[in-house]
Formats: sequence, C-alpha cells, structure tokens
Amino acid sequence: MIVPAVSQLPLFVGFSMMLSNVSRAPTVFDSESFLTLASLAHADPTVTLPIVIGLLSLANAESSHWFISAEAVKREAQVQEWADKKRAKGEAVIQPKKIIQSTLRIYSVIRILVSAVFPGSVQLYWATSSAFGLVQTWALDYWDSRRVRPSFDPPKAAAVDAT
Repeated sequence: MIVPAVSQLPLFVGFSMMLSNVSRAPTVFDSESFLTLASLAHADPTVTLPIVIGLLSLANAESSHWFISAEAVKREAQVQEWADKKRAKGEAVIQPKKIIQSTLRIYSVIRILVSAVFPGSVQLYWATSSAFGLVQTWALDYWDSRRVRPSFDPPKAAAVDAT
C-alpha cells in the first residue's frame, strides 16, 4: 500500500524542486500566466490554486468509498462491529484505516498552506498531479468494481472406497 507512494516520491519532489529553481528570477516564467496566476514565477495571490490542490487531495483521500463493493461494505461493517465489541470489553482497538484516513484529511489542509507559498509553476504542477491521481484512482476503482469475480466452491474430496 505504501510502496507505490514511496516509489513516486523522488520524482515528485525532484520535479517540484526543479520547477521551484526554474521560477527564480530572472526567468521566462515571469511573463507566463495561467488562470488566476499573473506569473508562474510567483505564488497565486488569490490562493485559488492552493485551495484547488487541497480539495483535489481531499477528494483523493475520500475516493476510496466511491466505488466500494457490497462485499467491502459488509466487511467494513463486520470490522466495525468487532471493534465496538472490543471497546465494550474495555480493550484498546487500533484501526489503521481510520488513522490513515484522518491523516490524509489533515494532509489536505496542510497542503493548502504549504502550496500557498510556492511559485505558481509548482502549484500548477501539484494541481495537475493531484487531478491526474484522482482520475487514475477513479478509473482503477471503477474497473475493479466492474470486474467479474468468479466464486468457485472448492471441490469436495470424493470418498474413495478402499475395499
């Protein structure tokens, strides 16, 4: 689960650093604009793009429930029921999925604050990267939900008469 994110991190950080360095003066990015960005070398003064980045990050975090199968809903209900029983007994229950979900929500808000100070070129890269990631997640989750999963009963061993 964490391997794909970690494997993409060097490329993401490297490309962000490269765009940040290219945006230093003097640069041709001073004369380039896009949507609310007057210049790709300066941060978005309206903070529109950082908010879009945060919303796209939040959508990525929440998209795990958009194409959920009936089996997964049933499984989550069973896990929740099990956790409630454990808590009723006074036992501590750690649910990594909920911790990760909460962390990703907080990360979305932090991403707004961090991206507000970066040049417009980096903000644009982060927004397009988040949008592509969201579309990719939608497509893969949709295809996974549409996939026909055959359910085979295990073959029963035939009783062999050794007489």
